[in-house]
Amino acid sequence: ITMKVAPVPLRSTLDKIQATMLEERFMGRLIMYGTGLFSLFDMATDIVMIRRYHDQGRKGFAKAIIATICASLLLQSFIVYIQNRRKKSTRKKIVEQIFVWTLVKPGIDAYRVAYKAPNEVGQVFTPQSEATCVRCIEMLIEAVPNAAIQLAAILGANGDRSFLAMISLFSSLSTGAFLSAVTSYEWDTNGEQRRKNPLFYGYVPEGTFAKLNTFVALFMLSYFNLLVRSTWVILLPLKVGSLTTLAALSSEMIIYFIWKGARKDLSLFFSLRGVPGVFFSFLYTFMTKGIADWTALAHMRFPHSLGGMYFSFNVFINASIGLWVALTYNREGVEGALEKKNVLVVLCGSCAFLLLSYAYLLGSLNRDYINTFFSTKTSSKAVQETFTLNVEEELKFFIFRYNEQKWKKEIGEQVKVWLNEKLVEWAEEPPEWLTEYKKSIIPEWAVDDIKKYPSIFAKNNKRRNSLLG
Repeated sequence: ITMKVAPVPLRSTLDKIQATMLEERFMGRLIMYGTGLFSLFDMATDIVMIRRYHDQGRKGFAKAIIATICASLLLQSFIVYIQNRRKKSTRKKIVEQIFVWTLVKPGIDAYRVAYKAPNEVGQVFTPQSEATCVRCIEMLIEAVPNAAIQLAAILGANGDRSFLAMISLFSSLSTGAFLSAVTSYEWDTNGEQRRKNPLFYGYVPEGTFAKLNTFVALFMLSYFNLLVRSTWVILLPLKVGSLTTLAALSSEMIIYFIWKGARKDLSLFFSLRGVPGVFFSFLYTFMTKGIADWTALAHMRFPHSLGGMYFSFNVFINASIGLWVALTYNREGVEGALEKKNVLVVLCGSCAFLLLSYAYLLGSLNRDYINTFFSTKTSSKAVQETFTLNVEEELKFFIFRYNEQKWKKEIGEQVKVWLNEKLVEWAEEPPEWLTEYKKSIIPEWAVDDIKKYPSIFAKNNKRRNSLLG
């Protein structure tokens, strides 16, 4: 009997592929079940605390939590409506809404991303983009506000410091941190994203333990960042007053807008012109800063968002303010408030763990990507590198999906020369990736003579001015 044995290089490759599949399956299940369980447990503890606050006569706290839950579910429902409104099947639209209102939507999204579910006909976003939108809503509108509300109930005069209150607070903090970690992890380990932007995506190393280690680091960073910020935001008014605290938070946002404006980085990275472009540029800048402030979502170090340097600066500023608030805390005039020694232990300890978590994250990731956490690269530079650093035609073509303000002046002529050379080839043999949509986003100024390429432009007399129309 003769046995044929695969050559060592082939067997090694097959073993590596099998190991990678097992890693993805393990992490996929962890994320899927974890996301669903955290969301359900958080909702259950919130409901318990609503009843508890109501019975204690602290109806303001109960109403605030109810408002955040309702706002979160309504916004998630709206995203699901936008995602599925072009579907022909009414049944599928209803099922998707049921997922939202039965609180299993985060788990369903995690399953679809983990098992690489394809876009269904009529859907607007990719499953990963939809999952990110839903998670950001749950983080910003529900988990973060609820953590702050419950901390206010604990730290305020005659606060509720029962075991149940602590469990509920832990649940809100953990849910926000888990969603933050999942979002960063999934975007970085997405094969298509790594192919499109290898300079940014790839910090999660290979190997099950290494991946889990980085995931835990992402979770810890977000958990302690949320705990520190929520605590000092609640305690600061005791020292300087509510209006001064609000002014400080507003100043923090204004400084960030000035920083972005000085670097000519305020406009959206994708193409959207006119009043909608201005509105969504403001909204995107505001929301990405808010998410990073409260959750330290590592994905926000992207040049289109905060950028690596400002992301790291955010973490250290958060810890610094927390330390200052702890050291200057004074309970005089507030009956039933926490003693200073307790505040020092809790807040100073949390600040220390925040900084240690950041160091732990930097130590756990792929060394080649540490620089992305301290990079000063602008969004415009990142957009231009899409064309200048990529070799594949499809990836270079991606430049046309970006806002021309970020690249036309610097590399417009270079793009034009390349495009007209390629149009000659594509007219004879169009590549599979050159869809009708992609043809429609080629700007007229970049083509020397559109009439020379009827096979490419004949069906696209109406050019798109943006990605939305």
